[in-house]
Amino acid sequence: MLFDIARFSGADLRVHFKGGRIRGLISATYLLAGGGLLFFGYMEPAPLMRTAGILILAAGGLLAWLGSLKRYRVIADTPTAALRSAAQGYVEIIGRCKAVPEADLLYFGRTPPCVWYQAAITERENGFGKNRTRTRYVASEDTFTIEDETGECVIDPEHAEVLSSNETRWHQGSTQYIVKYMLPGERMYAIGDLQTLRAADAIVDRKSEVSALLREWKQDRGDLVRRFDANQDGEIDLQEWQQAVASAEREVDGRHHEMRLAPGHHVMREPSDGRPFIISNRDPEELVKRYKWWAWLHMAVFLAASVWGMSALLG
Repeated sequence: MLFDIARFSGADLRVHFKGGRIRGLISATYLLAGGGLLFFGYMEPAPLMRTAGILILAAGGLLAWLGSLKRYRVIADTPTAALRSAAQGYVEIIGRCKAVPEADLLYFGRTPPCVWYQAAITERENGFGKNRTRTRYVASEDTFTIEDETGECVIDPEHAEVLSSNETRWHQGSTQYIVKYMLPGERMYAIGDLQTLRAADAIVDRKSEVSALLREWKQDRGDLVRRFDANQDGEIDLQEWQQAVASAEREVDGRHHEMRLAPGHHVMREPSDGRPFIISNRDPEELVKRYKWWAWLHMAVFLAASVWGMSALLG
């Protein structure tokens, strides 16, 4: 439950650390921590504990409100694009998800074959008369595709906020598994940075490619003589070699022309400017309502804690 609350509240903070990324799911924890400090602060009584609780609720409510509001506005205001005509940059796509061609579906524990999963693994340990729990998260990073009526796009889920309605739970000894997953063929919503990769955009070295092709031809001398020995003397003279070079140049130029005409491959990744990267099998209207509700809730917590704190300070 806390996992769902944290996800849908929009307060998914991300911190770069030594090239890695650490997710801070604060939306549930700030409510529990702030509320707990307030409760015990009034039970003791302990003024410093009450003050800490108010500060946590105010700061956490402000951050969570801004995060939820940002996601609400992004999903509500970004129009859905067709892949055939999608502009480069931040776009919203709706289609069906499926595995990348020739790629295997993923498995994790008791989940059905899927294209993505995220597992919360909670281990309970007993030691010295105390019960301790430790939770770790495991998520797949394999790419998959989203397909609409006009084309398909490869999704790189690394660093994405994936919101799935599919969940399975089970216990294995003292370990509990809660796994969210995305199934192939499901309706998918994705918003992120779309880039179209074209072969024509690749850096080409015409001279090196011609030289490589000529070296390849030299390895089969019989075929080289058959093709370019115009005077039938069994040797390739300078003039005939120049004809071979011209033929290699024409072949390389033809390859480059085909590359320029080939359609590009769409790829969606995390935006570099910090805008949300969201993937979900839920209806976009549902996401809009949820983020709007959470934005109101966090704003109410922030305002209430601020007024409470000011009243306590003035009192």
